[in-house]
Amino acid sequence: MISALFLSATIPLLAQEKNKVIIDQDCAGPGGTDLQAVLAIVNSPKADVLGITVVSGDAWRDEEVQHTLRLLEIIGRTDILVVPGAVFPIVNSKQATARWEKLYGSVVYQGAWNYGNPVHGPFEVPPLPEGAPSTKPADEDAVHFLIRMVHKYPHQITIYAGGPLMNLALAQMIDHEFASLTKELIVMGGSIHPVTADPEFATTPRREFNFWFDAESAYNVFHSPYPRIVVTTVDISVKTNMDKELIARIAKSTTPTGQYVAKYAHTGYLWDELAAVAWLDPSIITKTSSLYMDISVDHGPSYGDTLVWLEGSQPGLGEQKVTVQEDLDKEKFYSEFVELMTRPTPAAKYQQVLDCIDSRSPFFRKELHILFRLMPTASALILLLATATSVSAQSKRKVIIDQDARGPGSTDQQSILVLIQSPQTEVLGITVVSGDQWRDEEVAHTLRTLEIIGRTDIPVVPGAIFPLVRTREDVERWEKLYGKVVYKGAWNPGYRPDPYAIPAMPEGTPTTKPSAEDAAHFLIRMVHKYPHEITIYAGGPLTNLAIATALDPEFPKLAQELVFMGPIINPGSADPEFYQAPRRGFNCWWDPEATRIVFRSPWAKITVTTIDISIKTDLTKAMIGDLAKSSSPVAQYVSKYSHGGYMWDELAAEAWLDPSIITKEQFLYMDISLDQGPSYGDTLVWPAGSEPGLGEQQVHIIDEIDNPKLDRLFMDLMTRPTPAAK
Repeated sequence: MISALFLSATIPLLAQEKNKVIIDQDCAGPGGTDLQAVLAIVNSPKADVLGITVVSGDAWRDEEVQHTLRLLEIIGRTDILVVPGAVFPIVNSKQATARWEKLYGSVVYQGAWNYGNPVHGPFEVPPLPEGAPSTKPADEDAVHFLIRMVHKYPHQITIYAGGPLMNLALAQMIDHEFASLTKELIVMGGSIHPVTADPEFATTPRREFNFWFDAESAYNVFHSPYPRIVVTTVDISVKTNMDKELIARIAKSTTPTGQYVAKYAHTGYLWDELAAVAWLDPSIITKTSSLYMDISVDHGPSYGDTLVWLEGSQPGLGEQKVTVQEDLDKEKFYSEFVELMTRPTPAAKYQQVLDCIDSRSPFFRKELHILFRLMPTASALILLLATATSVSAQSKRKVIIDQDARGPGSTDQQSILVLIQSPQTEVLGITVVSGDQWRDEEVAHTLRTLEIIGRTDIPVVPGAIFPLVRTREDVERWEKLYGKVVYKGAWNPGYRPDPYAIPAMPEGTPTTKPSAEDAAHFLIRMVHKYPHEITIYAGGPLTNLAIATALDPEFPKLAQELVFMGPIINPGSADPEFYQAPRRGFNCWWDPEATRIVFRSPWAKITVTTIDISIKTDLTKAMIGDLAKSSSPVAQYVSKYSHGGYMWDELAAEAWLDPSIITKEQFLYMDISLDQGPSYGDTLVWPAGSEPGLGEQQVHIIDEIDNPKLDRLFMDLMTRPTPAAK
């Protein structure tokens, strides 16, 4: 106890006068610009490195993690956490790039897709020239780590980003306070008008790898409210050179860092090192400019290009003002870089604690050594206890309801009730996403529904507030070009513009609280706990599922199946929402990028309820009147708050519970249009053999149903007693 108190008091003193930083990097190795930037920051006495979050880019994440762990072993800094992050871009893919190249020409540098010795798969780790590490990465994922750290140290942490921006984009998607809680963002990336004959930039001066590899993530980051963004572009980076003379200067050092760099360094531009050293010492930069910066996510010839505007000429669609470095004092930079590569590495944090203890206090030293040794053991014991006390669930069909849970009543809440009321199901949780309403209001309505029916044991887990890319401003601009969108959910005119406001609720305010976990991590945790047992029922936009897939590519593989209400093919309806736009289904349109991710993910099975079949259903006034005669809390709730009309989500839920409702079906390949023209967000389908073969999946589509059977099941479920809480 005494040693623990001493430790907690001592570590903060040691971190004083240092700048807290998280290094977010595509750590290709050994040596090279990525790991040399890591070394520059770790070796600086000014920096307190809280962790290194790793993202695919120049190489694949798993190989990069191994190179980073081994580097830290070599320099004696295994106290620094190495935290695995995103493996794949959010939208971009090797197949999509190959198709793009057929239309617009070759992309010279594609990182892990075309660079490596040899090029290999994303989960392969070839032999490491520097030796395999014996240490392990953190169990936590990069996104959760980033979010946790900025909440622990609000407005104190610099995020240094030397690779593609997937980890940061996903952190912002999960926690919309993330960017605003940082101190600043330092980015190596972007290209404006570099003066170079380098074939990578000579004919494509606006394409830079870190932004291009995941354009949607870069777009998200540059639309996020960081207090300050500093960008080291290609324009200034190509003025630097890691030549043999510079390597020879470093090779004179006998430090582990110096010897590592001397052995593994590559000649070439000092891309990431410049961004890192300029953060440590801004005086090496002799000229800067302030520009508004964005990234093109149009999937035409400009996809992934850097976009910049002077003050007053920006389009005003949420892009941020950034500080762009334009010129540098090269000799000062080289001198400081060499000094960082040759100086002794600062001691590990726990060694600093031990060293600061007076040699006359061997009691403290002995106790702290024991404490450090026992930390992993204690964690293992806690995990063992949690595992040993878990209780097996009943033999029911496990389901997670992912829903834009508008309330009170409505198709959203009624589909939740359908699944809870069924004696077949075990509802593991309800993950909530913005769509028909904003997430926070939907969460409140869902909590209140569960209170009314006596099922507060079911966790309600808040998910994504905004789409991955699309914004209200983008929609307004699109409408000026291509016409009005009839139904826009939470963006509808007259609806509350504040996504965090919760108005007075007709059914009363809930007293229960939502889960503290975010939806994406809950989804991932559950499918790992129950592999191949869980159906994901998705009745709203697919943002939560897309984020979960981006965080853990195993997520869709580990689910049993996906049931989704949303696409549209050929509804043949006079309804103005679909007559003029017969391929625009709201759940797909609200977040097209998320839909693309989900439709191209390796689910064991996808069943789709389209708008085509949904508009053949009707929750009539007579049915609602019959429900009013029941004394069950569920029936009373529905009779009081239901709007009637199409049974969009109820149909998808009931057809999963009882497939005999389906009288006709077909199998088609399905995708979503990301072209930012008039078809943006439209459903795309192909019969087998005519699909483009870019990763789209075959889906099971409900074509016709037995309407009386659908209605009977709905009425039975709404009037039966609610299954008891677990």
